[in-house]
Amino acid sequence: STPPGSGEAPVAVTASLSGLTANRTYHYRISATNATGTTHGEDQTFTTLPYAPTVTSVSPDAGLEAGGTSVTITGAELAEATAVKFGSTKAASFTIDSASSITATAPAGTGTVQVTVSNAGGTSATGPADQFDYVAPGPAPTITKLSAKTGAAAGGTSITITGTGFKGVTSVRFGSTNATSFTVSSPQSITAVSPPGTTGTVGVAVTTPNGTSASTANDQYTFGPPTVTSVSPDTGSKAGAISVTVTGSGFGVASTPTVFKFGKVAATDVECLSSSHCTMLAPAAAKPETVNVTATVNGKSSKKAPPGDEFTYG
Repeated sequence: STPPGSGEAPVAVTASLSGLTANRTYHYRISATNATGTTHGEDQTFTTLPYAPTVTSVSPDAGLEAGGTSVTITGAELAEATAVKFGSTKAASFTIDSASSITATAPAGTGTVQVTVSNAGGTSATGPADQFDYVAPGPAPTITKLSAKTGAAAGGTSITITGTGFKGVTSVRFGSTNATSFTVSSPQSITAVSPPGTTGTVGVAVTTPNGTSASTANDQYTFGPPTVTSVSPDTGSKAGAISVTVTGSGFGVASTPTVFKFGKVAATDVECLSSSHCTMLAPAAAKPETVNVTATVNGKSSKKAPPGDEFTYG
């Protein structure tokens, strides 16, 4: 190649590099060689640009037009964010919580906008996951009808919620549990899939930036009887006091008790960490036999479902 120059005047030197890693500091030296030998320059450094951020979700994904909504932005490469925008407007403020999370305060705005994050490496690409809806101030939503009033305790029931004010819906809850999923079909209609729940009746509630629907007789939904689908271990001594985990649906949590029976005898030390998993001590049995394990919650009992609900005393 052609030498960069000679003499005592400064000359420009360039080099092409490949295979570098983003957001990393590299060290280098410049060397000069002539007929009498080689001289090495001082250690120098440069830092490559970070990868551009990505945004995978914003929560909540709606707020009032006046701004002020606290929004959690989830994604990747967020640690070195230099700007957060809602559409073309900068966030009122933002805090970097981690490399995957930013908390931003939405500015005033209208319509549906994309939330983007920028750093020295670029700006996040836009898509459905980063959309934020601005909602005009108005009354809280109302629920006037549920297409289904009952469903399996295991969840998975699709229901249509009819009402008013379904603009910018941020959550649909069955009691204290979020719907498995929901789709806003119009300002008067939502299709939601029920989550797993405890046997009994709960209120369905819709939340928007304007508030949460008030509980009425129109929003009551009943989770059906409990089920027992598996018992582990499913064998043990007839002396009892064996730690057993029962899996199923509709089990009571917190202050709602669940009574488990091995045949006709109740288990003890029952602890339910969710509506689908409980641990307990199997009771003693008078003789070696196979029994069905049943659950009773709020007066409703599971049906026998062999072989999944069976326990064998040795």
